[in-house]
Amino acid sequence: MANVGIDTHKYLRESISTRQMPLLPANGRDPKVFICYRGNWLNQAKGQKYILENLWPKLELIVTANIRMDSQALYSDIVLPSAHWYEKTDLNVTAEHSWVNMTEPAIDPMWESKSDWQIFLELSKRVEGAAKRKNFTKYNDEQFKWVRDLTNLWNDMTDGGKLADDAAAAQFILDSAPQTKGITLQMIRENGPQRFKTNWTSPMQEGVPYTPFKNFVVDKKPWPTLTGRQQFYIDHPVFFEMGEELPTYKSPVNADKYPLRFNSPHHRHSVHSTWKDNVLTLRLQRGGPTIDISPADAKVRGIKDNDWVEVWNDHGRCIVRANVRKGEQAGRVSMWFAPELYMDLIEGSSQSVVPVRINPTHLVGNYAHLVFRPNYYGPAGTQRDARVEVKRYTGTVSMGL
Repeated sequence: MANVGIDTHKYLRESISTRQMPLLPANGRDPKVFICYRGNWLNQAKGQKYILENLWPKLELIVTANIRMDSQALYSDIVLPSAHWYEKTDLNVTAEHSWVNMTEPAIDPMWESKSDWQIFLELSKRVEGAAKRKNFTKYNDEQFKWVRDLTNLWNDMTDGGKLADDAAAAQFILDSAPQTKGITLQMIRENGPQRFKTNWTSPMQEGVPYTPFKNFVVDKKPWPTLTGRQQFYIDHPVFFEMGEELPTYKSPVNADKYPLRFNSPHHRHSVHSTWKDNVLTLRLQRGGPTIDISPADAKVRGIKDNDWVEVWNDHGRCIVRANVRKGEQAGRVSMWFAPELYMDLIEGSSQSVVPVRINPTHLVGNYAHLVFRPNYYGPAGTQRDARVEVKRYTGTVSMGL
């Protein structure tokens, strides 16, 4: 935000020093190990160039556990093959709906792949062995106020072996979570997905569709805000300094320097990067990633349909084929979210030109309902505030492309 006169570093330092937001690793230490499980994080990450330039060189070990050799795996030191959805017993649930489902193996895990739980248990055995060799036994985990013994990690994780089986571990989760207490794997097997027993903001009623916020709207319980009501006004010093004590429109950064708004919508042929490189779905498209540009914007720039084009701004660049599409808005280009880095791209991806630009108001914590919660509230990059320019790419294109 330096180019708009906002000292984001000042607000970041203040937020961390006053413990409004956590900093991990603690005490400003560099991260040493990165373990990615069931995700293609590098492929999806905003500010991709900065991650490869700044985070990756600091890491001594990068480990990925996944069902396929995706972009994240290609940038890892070790890849642990996870069994596919139809090769393991597991639970499926998200925060977006109020049902729990499960997967069960139609076939045994192929080759060296294992279920995710078995991968974790195998790793716990290796940690035990290393702890014993180094005589690193009990230590006090100050963050969680817990004395840990790494030489007994497997037993701790499995409750003395009771949870060594995938199904037993899944049932333990169902029994322990208030949302699923009383649900069994057998119920899901016989009757399909099971509805939660409780949820956050409304009671669960048999035969009644779930509607959020009934606790506050119908039962008149106070909202979990500073005022106990739906609250749009926030009287915090940082919000005052940013002029955002009420919801406020602010024009995009770099609007004059880069004329085109950059959009990266989700694709109907994929879920993030899953299925993005699937041959059958690629046959329904151009066979690879493209960027949509309006006929008017393409004509001004001398771009024809299927030309190679360079998309760039201060943060990075991407070289991809152009799809001149009448349905695209003038003044905007759209690149379907997160193609794999090894797909039909000369350089970069949809994430190369997207910055990690933090609004200082996101750094406010420990203030009524503004409390850090992983994946729910905390600093994040701006999702729809990237500007780019596009031109025909005149460099070398290999025959393989």
